[in-house]
Amino acid sequence: MNKEAQINEWEAFKNTFKNALKDFFIGVVPEIDDFKPITGILKPSKKREVTLVIKNIAENCERFKIGVTGNRNNRIEANEYRENYDCVRLIYQSTSKKRIALYEVELIKKIKKLYPSKIDNISETEATHLSDVDKSFVIYVVYSTAE
Repeated sequence: MNKEAQINEWEAFKNTFKNALKDFFIGVVPEIDDFKPITGILKPSKKREVTLVIKNIAENCERFKIGVTGNRNNRIEANEYRENYDCVRLIYQSTSKKRIALYEVELIKKIKKLYPSKIDNISETEATHLSDVDKSFVIYVVYSTAE
């Protein structure tokens, strides 16, 4: 085995070990469900569709949080998500960073009024440091099905 292959194997082992420790001490990564994210231009009908999906989650979960990311795998690894939530639904996908960041804020404000005791979002400001690893951006809801 050449040196580069050994380094790659060692890095893979370290990541696996690190994730196993996180799973044990902090909690497991929330599972992404099978829902296919909504796409398309944000016309009123599309916004209604997105809102209905979020309302359905809110009515059937213990608590939830709305977020936006351009790096799904990294974002759901967050300790806060491991500790407090068990599922993730990717709600709306776009290639426009600015548009999706503004839409996330709009959704948080709207949904906070409807479910103030269930939503964990505190900030209502635009996300400014969105990674674009995935080459697109997604609004998601991370939620807990049981306390």
